[in-house]
Amino acid sequence: MHTRRNFLILALVLLAILFVPAAMRAFAAADASASLTSVQGEVRVGDLTGARAGDSVTIGSAIRTLENGTLSLALANGLSLTLYPNSSAYYRSDDGDGRASFSLAHGALAMRREGGGIEKNRLSIVTPQLVVFLRGTTSSAAIVSLHDETHTDLFVTKGSASLRGLQSDENANGVSLYAGMMTTIDEEASASEPREFSERDLPRVLSAQPQSSPRFAYIWMGGLGLLAVILGFLFARRRRLRSGLGNNQLL
Repeated sequence: MHTRRNFLILALVLLAILFVPAAMRAFAAADASASLTSVQGEVRVGDLTGARAGDSVTIGSAIRTLENGTLSLALANGLSLTLYPNSSAYYRSDDGDGRASFSLAHGALAMRREGGGIEKNRLSIVTPQLVVFLRGTTSSAAIVSLHDETHTDLFVTKGSASLRGLQSDENANGVSLYAGMMTTIDEEASASEPREFSERDLPRVLSAQPQSSPRFAYIWMGGLGLLAVILGFLFARRRRLRSGLGNNQLL
């Protein structure tokens, strides 16, 4: 009797381990406007730990990457976002038709908008200092970084980006910045004079990505393979020597 009961409890525990995570992902997908396209290292999406590529992300989710983590999101109509290591963001809103908004609380992210002649497609990032958004009919991309609690750096890597909330923008029409240019916005929403930037100006977290890890993995696997070949050769040689000694003794 006790054995049957213990077996039933064990079966229920195994079913929970196998199906509860899948059910959580399916439930999240029903109210999702974005999906993870790539995940590296340790990331957290909402209450779901161990997120992986293909998982859905719902509006209202907090997104966080740890020291070795990076993730990329795909949204509707050619909008996408990459969150770099040691960063956190919040999925604010998404109409599912090309207008989405995130807030950046810490770290850095890259935002991209693929062109296609659709004016309404817009991706906006809210920081403590201002709102950065991509809009228009052409492809555009930018990097937004909070390098401390009171400053936001904006790097436009393709096309153009607009800034709203600047002290100098009295009519709130948005101020545009173009590819190859950067600016820094302080706590009073005042932007520095736009200037050209180089790779040295980009946030440090970009260089902290685990880009070299696959190379080391290949080296490690190659070393293990070579060790296996050497051990196999030595084992075969030892067997041949033993076989030769045995034949000599028979003779």
